[in-house]
Amino acid sequence: MDANGSTTPAAMTFYKRAKALYDANYEDDRVTIVQALILMGWYWEGPEGISRKATWNELTTTLQSDIAADVTKNVFYWSRVAVIVAQGSGMHRSVEGSQLSQADKRLWKRIWWTLFTRDRSVAVALGRPVTINIEDSDVEMVSEDDFYDDEPDRPAEYAPNPIHVQFFINYVKLCEIMGLVLSQQYSVASKMRRNNALDLTHSDMALADWLQNCPPEVRWEQQRHHFWSALLHSNY
Repeated sequence: MDANGSTTPAAMTFYKRAKALYDANYEDDRVTIVQALILMGWYWEGPEGISRKATWNELTTTLQSDIAADVTKNVFYWSRVAVIVAQGSGMHRSVEGSQLSQADKRLWKRIWWTLFTRDRSVAVALGRPVTINIEDSDVEMVSEDDFYDDEPDRPAEYAPNPIHVQFFINYVKLCEIMGLVLSQQYSVASKMRRNNALDLTHSDMALADWLQNCPPEVRWEQQRHHFWSALLHSNY
């Protein structure tokens, strides 16, 4: 923290160090690279890379250069790079019949669905097009078993938190509906279709079905409020 108790300078320092390592091709393992890119995509400098402390005159005189710089380091950029590296490594395809260990199969699946949720949430938040076409992937839906890192000869040291597991699984399902809504209501092609009312009804029914089948562990209720259910419901 700085003298004012802010963690922003530290966050910027660690981000710049991570970016420097990435730019220098320091890491060779593609799985580690994808994981790092996902984390780098969570760093937020502000809208279009403009400093929060900039004055209005500074904004008007440096807007173009800031935006140009931003497209190579913002959340949209890193999320897209992570997807590209993951697809180049084959993470968008099922590995159930591969020679990977059971732990690695589960890790790949968790990474892929994390990328999927990030792709949809960034598209919704920033009004950008999605990158992942779900029809190009045959990765199985993530399940509770995918959160265990045990092997036949090596049991997992820590059991996954059931609430965290249910949050992620149901967030993935909610992001599937986000993608549906984006495609049917906000894509360029949707403006030329005449069945928007039917699509809207379809999306509304999908959301209602998601809410009805949301597990009690992560279903938000005012009388038993907790962070994860509230976060999931806020996305809903």
